[in-house]
Amino acid sequence: MQIGKLGTLVRLLTTTGGFEERSSIKMSSLLVDPKTKDPLFRQIEETHDSLGKCYGTILDAGTGGHSLKWLVTLPNVEKILAVSADLKSGEGKGANELRYLLNEERGDQLIETS
Repeated sequence: MQIGKLGTLVRLLTTTGGFEERSSIKMSSLLVDPKTKDPLFRQIEETHDSLGKCYGTILDAGTGGHSLKWLVTLPNVEKILAVSADLKSGEGKGANELRYLLNEERGDQLIETS
């Protein structure tokens, strides 16, 4: 992964909790099909797949529309917590417009902070 090309990385994409070994549960590949074209997102998918770990609860700080569209395609997610500083402009606006993609029944949330 070439972080230098990304400039300042302001997004923190991390997963917490809910990790189980692939051998202990039945689950399909952790790769999105069709293949994710974004190199950063694909690296995250390939890392989880190679480790055989579920995504668990995903925290995405600085969520934009691009990342939200990707997050909702991931298999084996317990819930998504997406955080944006401003849902009325910039990347946050893109996420807010795609809020309907979240699965609120499982606890997915898009949160605005100031």
